[in-house]
This record gives sequence, C-alpha cells and structure tokens, in this order.
Amino acid sequence: MLNRAAMPSDPIDAANRAVLDHLVHEALDLLDADRLDAAAANVAEATALAPHDPAVLAARGQLAWARGEPHEARDLFRRAVDRDPSQTDAHYALARLAEDAGDHATQVRHDLKVLALDTAAHRRGGVGNRAQVALIEQIAEHVLQTLPEPFASRLAAVPVVLEPRPSVGLVQDGFDPRAFGLFEGPEDFGQRSHAVTDRPSRIVVFFANLLEAFADEAELRTQVEVTLLHEIGHFFGLDEDRVAALGLG
Repeated sequence: MLNRAAMPSDPIDAANRAVLDHLVHEALDLLDADRLDAAAANVAEATALAPHDPAVLAARGQLAWARGEPHEARDLFRRAVDRDPSQTDAHYALARLAEDAGDHATQVRHDLKVLALDTAAHRRGGVGNRAQVALIEQIAEHVLQTLPEPFASRLAAVPVVLEPRPSVGLVQDGFDPRAFGLFEGPEDFGQRSHAVTDRPSRIVVFFANLLEAFADEAELRTQVEVTLLHEIGHFFGLDEDRVAALGLG
C-alpha cells in the first residue's frame, strides 16, 4: 500500500509553480478580506492547474472552512499534510478544528507540529533578531509607563517578559502555539488578599509570533500594545469577553 505522505505533488514546472503560488497566496489574502467569491475563483484556477498540490489542498480547506463546512475543510487539510507534513497552516487549522470539536489529543498533536515548524522557520528567517526584540521592548515599556494610577502601582510587581513563542509544556496543556501573549499567576485581587500560591504572577509577550504575523511596523506597534493591555486586563480580573468588549483583542 502506497504511503500517502510520500506521494509526490503534481508535477509542475517552475513557471507554473510561480503562477500557482501567486494564485494560492492571493486566495488566502482574499479570504482574510472576507472576499469569498474572489478567493473561490483563485482556488478554482489553482485546482485546475494542480489539483493534488498540498498548498492547493490547504487553500481549498481554508475556503471550505470560511464557508462553514468544517468536515470538508478537515478532509482537505488532512490530505494536505499527508502529502506535505510541513504544511504548517494546515496543521494549525486542524488543531483549531479539533479544539472546536473538543478533541484535545488531536489538537495538541497538530499544535506541537506547528510549534516545531514555526520555530524552525523563525530561525531560518532570522525572526526575532536583536533590533526587533529591542523595538518590542520599547513599545512594551511605553505602554507600562503610560498606565494611569492606581493600575500602574498595582502592576509594578508583575514582571513583563519577552519569549519567542509558547513552550512545549504550554502547548501540551492546550495553549495556542501562535498566541501573542499570556498572563499567568494570581490576579490583582488574589495578590492584595494575600492568597497563598506557589506561582508568581507574570505577563509574557511572545515576540516571534508577533513579528511573524505583523511585518508592518505600525501594525506591529499596535498589536504589541493591544496584546500587553489584553494580558494586563486579565491581571485585573477581566475575562475574555470583557477584555474583548474593551477593544483589547
């Protein structure tokens, strides 16, 4: 029996490969802009050119997902990673679909693959160099310095740390490997009530994930601020819905 993971992609020359890549990338941009009909036209053209190409299968999966067809999307994403296990975004989509279905084991399996592939890609691309990290530090410091009282004083003992991405342990617990930030430890009320805990409070900003997602500096600055304020909101006891209602992500 032929191993599908070892099956080759559609044979395609360099010129058509460039056309195919353009069609797929444009389709994904159109999906991001909620232009489903235009994205569908691109996906159809790419499918006609190379119906079994992993990137095309993944793009078809994204289109099906956007159309509210999770079962079709899941099948297409699985076919994509079977043909090319390095299809990171397809693994990420499979993890999110598994999360929605309450399938923790499958979610973690795909998310760990995402973490490993993203880590390798960031290293190859030099994501998170000294200058980039310094910029994120500068933005974070500005946010902290401009917090009004009494919030600034109450947050003073909570360290804000930069890490490239979530740890393996966090991902194994079900944490999103592409998250931008994290708050962990006792909230403000717990600290002021002297609740006993063996976990100190801290806020983490995942700089490699932010840099990968936001190439434009203005967008990066905005998202670093939103991420930090989002996690500060959690420190002060706001749940996800309340944080979102305040426009903090």
